[in-house]
Amino acid sequence: MTRSSSSTPVSEQPSISAHSSEGAVSLAQNLSIVQRFVFTKKEDIKWSNEPFNSCTNFPKEAQSHAPAVDTSTNDVEMELEPELCVGTPISYFRKYIPHTLFESAAHFTNLYAMQEYFKPAKVKKNPDGNQEPPKQKKMPVSVSAQEIGVCFALHMLMGVLRLPRVRMYWGHNLNIRIFIDNMTRD
Repeated sequence: MTRSSSSTPVSEQPSISAHSSEGAVSLAQNLSIVQRFVFTKKEDIKWSNEPFNSCTNFPKEAQSHAPAVDTSTNDVEMELEPELCVGTPISYFRKYIPHTLFESAAHFTNLYAMQEYFKPAKVKKNPDGNQEPPKQKKMPVSVSAQEIGVCFALHMLMGVLRLPRVRMYWGHNLNIRIFIDNMTRD
């Protein structure tokens, strides 16, 4: 739907008068600022039905709802014509949150995990005053950009669904398959 209207400049509309001299100065300043804008009367707005035209200049990958992303190029650098082009939800998501964000998050997550793994263990003393042997650390598992993207998507869904407990998203009584199928709870 689009709207068409006949506009009336503020200067042609009835003027506003102030009763005090202090109000006249501020009112005059405000009126000069407002006169630069064009206002439309509500009764002048007319809506017309037109067929919806989706955007044709988005890449085919961005038009589909498939989660696959080409990591060799940055698909988010595209020009949009503001009034003529309407993209798909995934194309807007990829424009503002590029795949390189997930690649960086995976890289730094793996880097942090390795730093923590090779950090010397702290010596702990038990109540008797003797030193406890350090616990054996588990070798960290490498994380991929796709796994970070899945985690990000599940966090966004949690913000939409808003269940009272995190474990409920994986519960079999609600059976929310997107959580159960994509990531384990523990």
